[in-house]
Amino acid sequence: MEHQKNIMNQFEATYELSNEMMLLVELIIKKLRDETFQSYITEREKLAFFNKDEDFKKTKNRSINSDLNKLEEDKSNLFSNLSSQELKLLDKLVLNVIDNLLFNLLREFDEVNTNNWSLHIESKNIETLRNELIGNGNFTGDFFTWASRFSKFGDIEF
Repeated sequence: MEHQKNIMNQFEATYELSNEMMLLVELIIKKLRDETFQSYITEREKLAFFNKDEDFKKTKNRSINSDLNKLEEDKSNLFSNLSSQELKLLDKLVLNVIDNLLFNLLREFDEVNTNNWSLHIESKNIETLRNELIGNGNFTGDFFTWASRFSKFGDIEF
């Protein structure tokens, strides 16, 4: 079993993606997964720092309504009061939610024949791209490979 896994990993590492498939991978992994998670990390770090910054507390953004200021303050308090272990757990939870959303989106791509819509990447229909999939012949299967191969945040953990 381990030997088969090694052979598959070697194949995945050398497997070439078409330009259209690479555009899809970049959209799913780089733009939607990595950029969304990076935005969360940046916001979390900023708010944890701001809670300790007395000048920031005094100069709340007066141009937005008080409910939004309260939300920012609440988030800041939450992030700054979590332990390192709790922050890691929260990070995993947020990444898991992002991964679940993307998995569900890709499942819709897998079921495109049963839906009333189509998707084209450059000149290729999503159905044509299905022929390039190496996982179980579906986008959700290849999602795991794409994340492992191209994401700066590593493998998907469900």
